[in-house]
Amino acid sequence: MEASLTLTKQELEKFADIAYRETGIRISPQKLELMNNRLSRRLRELNLRSFRDYLEMLQRPGSNEMSNFVETITTNETYFFRCPRHFRLLSRQILNTFQSPTIDVWSAACSTGEEPYSLAIALLERMPNARNRKIRIFASDIDRKVLKKASDGVYGDYALRFVRPEFLKKYFIPLNNGMYQVIPELRQMVLFGQHNLQNPFPKGKVDLIFCRNVLIYFDDQSKDQVFRNLLGALRPNGYLFLGESEIVPPLSGVHRVEASVAQKKG
Repeated sequence: MEASLTLTKQELEKFADIAYRETGIRISPQKLELMNNRLSRRLRELNLRSFRDYLEMLQRPGSNEMSNFVETITTNETYFFRCPRHFRLLSRQILNTFQSPTIDVWSAACSTGEEPYSLAIALLERMPNARNRKIRIFASDIDRKVLKKASDGVYGDYALRFVRPEFLKKYFIPLNNGMYQVIPELRQMVLFGQHNLQNPFPKGKVDLIFCRNVLIYFDDQSKDQVFRNLLGALRPNGYLFLGESEIVPPLSGVHRVEASVAQKKG
């Protein structure tokens, strides 16, 4: 059974309400065509006739479909060493200020894992005495499917296009199908787990947070909650990196290093 499906504005509003309630992400009316395409694929997978049927499924008590819905509506575009300027700032000015033998990092909304593995490479390459320290990288996302791919650590040319040749040779294992897998040393440094940014971080305090290109999907109220959770997870003098197009708001107890990078005051 496969019908031509057209998502109405009224149906989009109902899906948007569910998405906001579950994730804090705001779906605007301008995303009608995008949501039509994404949700249509899910309806065909479930052999459903209409968006109304899917809404009823999501609202049914005890439904197990909600996690699949969240995975369907979220965007997971990423690649290694995205925004090189951030990694230059991290390597040249920040990593040498961390004095503790234990370094904790949180890659929030990590998608398919390119960011936390990029951070692992940066720490090993540029942090003084990195291999004599205990480095823990917590990587979280709300989407379980991307976390599975991240844990596997297998990537193709698109994701690796900005990886320097010497890093590709040093930190990746070529596979028979033209793909590359992250070496075990890096994979052991990263702990992946499902987490909603609307909730406090459950792993304690960290020295560094990368939460990039995700706040643009939240409204002001949800952003405020996410900021409270991010700053609450930072140790004094820890650093927060947002996406290049995102701006750290003027907050007490925070020093803005640049528009998208902040340090929590000690």
